[in-house]
Amino acid sequence: MTRRWLLLLPVALLAKGKKYQHPSGFSFELPGGWTAEMGAVAAALIPPGGKLDPNREDNPEVYTIWPAEAGSDEDLVAATRQSLERSGAKPEGGGVNQPFKAPGRAGTSHTMDFQHPERKVAYRIRIFSLHVKGRRIALLATGHRDKLVAREKDLQEIARSMDYAK
Repeated sequence: MTRRWLLLLPVALLAKGKKYQHPSGFSFELPGGWTAEMGAVAAALIPPGGKLDPNREDNPEVYTIWPAEAGSDEDLVAATRQSLERSGAKPEGGGVNQPFKAPGRAGTSHTMDFQHPERKVAYRIRIFSLHVKGRRIALLATGHRDKLVAREKDLQEIARSMDYAK
């Protein structure tokens, strides 16, 4: 019995999610149960049991991947913070970019927590920016803080899988 378990363990550890290729050249893998909808510039990621309503401003969770070519990681975070502040939200803490690594690539991750200005619900934004083949790709996660905390492992897995074909 033990021997059979040992033979199955590496297969389970090596199992990967479904790979997606965006028309603009970036790719990513999603864990089981996740799906993606490709837009002209970005991909919307839908988690198991999740639903994205494009007509709703306060979706409980929204995940997107897109090429983040212009500016630096700090510029991306600053622009996100400014957008939040314009909407009336007050991001908590100063927030510092944390190193984020994937095999052969480096990037940053950043977390911003805030109260939704109208709903008075704890929200979180997670930004993963990965430098790949001289370009940058970003994963932006936003929604109810508890939902994002529960999906952290999946988000890191998705971010590490981001790549460019060329």
